[in-house]
This record gives sequence, structure tokens and C-alpha cells, in this order.
Amino acid sequence: MKALSIRQPWAYLIAEKHKPIENRRNWCQPKYRGELAIQAAKGMTRNEYLDVADMLRSFFPGIELPPFRELTRGAIVGVATVVDCLEPRSVRRPYPLETLSWWDQEQHGIVLYDVRPLRDPVPCAGMLGLWTVPEDIERQVREQLR
Repeated sequence: MKALSIRQPWAYLIAEKHKPIENRRNWCQPKYRGELAIQAAKGMTRNEYLDVADMLRSFFPGIELPPFRELTRGAIVGVATVVDCLEPRSVRRPYPLETLSWWDQEQHGIVLYDVRPLRDPVPCAGMLGLWTVPEDIERQVREQLR
């Protein structure tokens, strides 16, 4: 199982099925399709949290973040399926507006479907880029997906 480390509160928004596109400046795997574990990175500053909360109030008023201290960090929080990768400044837009509204068109847009949040986050250290989940952790994740 491949994984991607994503800073909070973005990982929360993906795992809770609010954010269907992950933006990346340097996405070295534009052809990757398939299962992807969403690992909530350990790092998150108070300013990052407040910036996202402000953005949600302005553009997605129906979405609320949990309190800062309640966001899971350093664990796999869900699994999604990568179905596409939108190239920066691409004119190809085969997705509904509610999906594309999350895409920063200056970056690659990793399109995620079939998001399955985990009941119990599985502790796991993250890495940069696309990485492979250790077998013992993958077993714990798959047990929750049954």
C-alpha cells in the first residue's frame, strides 16, 4: 500500500470526504493510480490551522474543523483511491465544480475518490513523497477497511 503524508488540517479534510483533491507543487508520480493511505503528518502550526479555518469560513462555510489539539497527527487516518492527476494550469477539467474548487491550478491536483476514514487512526511515521506503508501497519489499516 502506498501512502502520502499530508499536514493537518488538510489530512482531516481529505479523510472526512470534504477535500477531493490534494495539491502538490512537486508531484513526482503523475501516473500513479490506485490505493493511497492518508498519513496525517506530525507537523501543524497554529497559524496553518487558523489559515485553513479562515479559508473554510470564506469558501466552505458548512465545514468546521475540530479543535486544534484534537486533530490526529503522526498516524494513518484514511485510505483513498487516486484516480487522476491534473497537471498545473491544465485546461482539462473533467470533474464537477465542487471537486475542482479545491484545486490550486498552479500545482498538480491529485484527484481522490472512494475515501474511507479509519475508525481508529493507526500510528505511523510519515515520509516525503509517495512511500510504501510497512507491512505490519498495512495489516492494521486493512483490518479496519473490512
